[in-house]
Amino acid sequence: MVGAVLSDEQVEAVFSDLDRVRAGLVEGADEESDWRVTVLGGAWTAMHRGQAFDAFRAAPRTNSSAEAWAVSYGMGRSVRIDVSLYGAGPANDMARAFALKCQFFFDLWEGKGAEHYEFTEEDLASYAEPPWFAALEFVLHGRALARFQWLPDLQPKRV
Repeated sequence: MVGAVLSDEQVEAVFSDLDRVRAGLVEGADEESDWRVTVLGGAWTAMHRGQAFDAFRAAPRTNSSAEAWAVSYGMGRSVRIDVSLYGAGPANDMARAFALKCQFFFDLWEGKGAEHYEFTEEDLASYAEPPWFAALEFVLHGRALARFQWLPDLQPKRV
């Protein structure tokens, strides 16, 4: 069905799937967080990829101090985690873990009150990956496991 025009019922099913996934994201969301996790997909994805969604994205609020911090500390504007590599559950968990890690270091930076703060070894060591994230190491295999390691290794550093 990839590349075919979707019927009204198929489009409705796609958006129903997206609503279900988005509802799961909202349940774990913190309204005070500067970072958001979103699911990427829709009718185009269904037509061209054969599935309602194909990735999760974690990013700070657009044009925020969190976004400026993420760029200036080498964390990037956003991260896209593809379902095709990790599977839906692990991809969602990785996006959530990225958002949590960025939020932790951004909050620490804000608390220091210095625009050009250099994180200390103590600062970097103070972050602990959530247990549900660490468990992914035992679920992922091959290329997904190798790629998984970038996130625990990611640390903010002024660029």
